[in-house]
Parts: sequence; structure tokens; C-alpha cells
Amino acid sequence: MQAIHTNHHAQGTLPTERKGAIARLNHILIACVRAFIHVLIFGVIIALLIFMATEVRDILEASVFDPQARNFLHDTAFVLVFIKALKILISYLETGRIAIRYLIEIVIIAPAIEIVFAPEKLSTPLLVIFALFSIVHLVIYLLLYDRIIAVDRNSHAESKEQYKMA
Repeated sequence: MQAIHTNHHAQGTLPTERKGAIARLNHILIACVRAFIHVLIFGVIIALLIFMATEVRDILEASVFDPQARNFLHDTAFVLVFIKALKILISYLETGRIAIRYLIEIVIIAPAIEIVFAPEKLSTPLLVIFALFSIVHLVIYLLLYDRIIAVDRNSHAESKEQYKMA
């Protein structure tokens, strides 16, 4: 008697055991990638905190010993951009998604800081591009503020639940 050998690959189906093994492997792989991303983001947060601490120390030191050496307002605004970056990273760690609100805020603030406090470092065309970029995003932010906040809240709550379950 000749045994009939069925080729599961030819039929497009896999045995249940194999499907389960692939699903477990996918789950493990996703968990490993998430863990790696969390470690990476945590490292970036630590690096930002260290950088911010040294910047604040330098600002305070300069304000005591040589107040003319640094542009205090520029330095303060610069630290605010890093605070926004920290909020983005922490929000991602909590939910697995980037908060739109924080992203738009940093997109508005960062170019504006360079325009206001360091225009001599940029060419005129780049200043114009930065200004237009900030203004367009500010208008979008103001016009759609309620919707952006609602989307962020819904997305935050929804993804927090999904992220914990996965």
C-alpha cells in the first residue's frame, strides 16, 4: 500500500501545531523588539536628562560668574524643547504611540527659538522656511486644537490598553 503524502504547503494550509509555533515565535519576536525599543528610549531619556542637567548647571554657573557669556533666554527656550522631547518619549513608553500634541508643539517651538534667538546662525532663506513652517503648524494647532486633544486622549487610552495586553 502506498501512503498518500499531502503537501500542506501546496494546499496553502499549515498544521495547527505549526501555526501555534509561528504565532508564539511572532509574539516572542514582537516582545523582544518592544523591549529593545524601551531600553533604547530609556537610554535616550537618561541621556537627555544628563544633557539638560549639564546645560542647567552651565546656565546657572554662567549667570553667576559671567552673565554676558550666555544668552539666558535662548538657553531657557532650548531646555524647553528638550522637555517637550522628554514628554514625547515618555508618552511613547506609556502607550507605544507618539502624542500628536507634543509633536506639533515641538515642531512649532524649535524653529521659532532659532529664529528669535539665533538668526545670525541661519541664512535668510532658511529663516523664511523656519518661519513659514512654524506659522503653518501654529495655525493648524490653533484651528484643530480641540480635535488634536480629543484624538490624543482617545488614542492614549486605547493604545495604553492594547499595549498592556500585548
